[in-house]
Amino acid sequence: MLRKFYYIATTLLLLVFMPVDLSAQSRKADIDAQRKQVNRLKKEVDNSKKRVDLLTSEKGSASRRVKELNRQINLRASVIAETEYEKELVESDIATLELSIDSLNRAYEHSKELYAKMVRQAARISKRNGYETYIYAATSLEDLSRRISNVERFAERYKDIAKVARHQRDELSLVRANLDVRRAELDSVMVALDEERRELNDSRSVAMREYEKLTNQEREALSAHEQKQQEYNNASKQLERILAENTVGSNFSSNTRGLKLPIEGGRIRPLQANMIEISGPRGAAVRCVEAGTVGEITAVSGGQYIIKVAHGKDFYTIYTQVSQVCVKVGQKLTENQKIGTAGVFVDYDNSERSFIQFMVYNHRKGELEEVMKFFSKK
Repeated sequence: MLRKFYYIATTLLLLVFMPVDLSAQSRKADIDAQRKQVNRLKKEVDNSKKRVDLLTSEKGSASRRVKELNRQINLRASVIAETEYEKELVESDIATLELSIDSLNRAYEHSKELYAKMVRQAARISKRNGYETYIYAATSLEDLSRRISNVERFAERYKDIAKVARHQRDELSLVRANLDVRRAELDSVMVALDEERRELNDSRSVAMREYEKLTNQEREALSAHEQKQQEYNNASKQLERILAENTVGSNFSSNTRGLKLPIEGGRIRPLQANMIEISGPRGAAVRCVEAGTVGEITAVSGGQYIIKVAHGKDFYTIYTQVSQVCVKVGQKLTENQKIGTAGVFVDYDNSERSFIQFMVYNHRKGELEEVMKFFSKK
């Protein structure tokens, strides 16, 4: 009889002590990260509103005010999209918590049932002096010692089952509390979404009224600006796609050293830690510092271009003020391959200068690298 109860208790301990749900921590981290993203965008919206207020008091700033209002509209649309994703994450966590509660509740009820069964059975055995009979049936001192140990182990398992039930009860209470928190958060997110949608409609109405006040010339200039912005956005999306798939130049890293200057024999003038100016003779070739894939070519004023070359998936180099571009987006480049020539500029004293600006961008970290280290000796 004791052997049967020992087996039941041991099996229960193995089954009901559920492992800690590590995915719960991951889900919480995802929700917290998404909430930070939403709050960051909201701060950008607040800053945009301040800029609109400042421009309202300035004369001749109607076009700039409309541009800023359009930017604010796009920011608000981003806030709504990111908040909707936050809502999805919270709803997913709520569904998971509800499943956990259902599973824990069944396990807890099962533990209580087994515990009650053991209590009743133990009471019946004790009433019939079953424990004493079991011990007194020993045939030797060794057998007596073994039987006493069996009774003690059974008593410990009996206590363990009670401990398991308490653990399940506490875990159930904790998960239910977490569910209440998530449901409150969901209510808050839903309210925020409604508010953001109202704000977006208000911003659109204000932008439309301001646009109607513009002259035809201002509207044409605004249209040209929006077209330029759309071209830039499309180029940025294309760069993202190329980076995601690029394998050329994947050895490039923050530890890369000994690169040749993009203008052979060029003179360096540091502009800041993450940007340098490299000058050379008129018509000097601009070369790719490392193997890579052309990710973006953007036209700027004066017939000059900005070229971004992807190296692996995490880095791209930036060459500004490049003229006579001889590569195209998506083209794979070898180290030191020519991509264009240095742009020519006329200074106020009518003298000419030919130069580019160069930077290295860490796409994974989202920041520019200290640029001079890449040209230092290995």
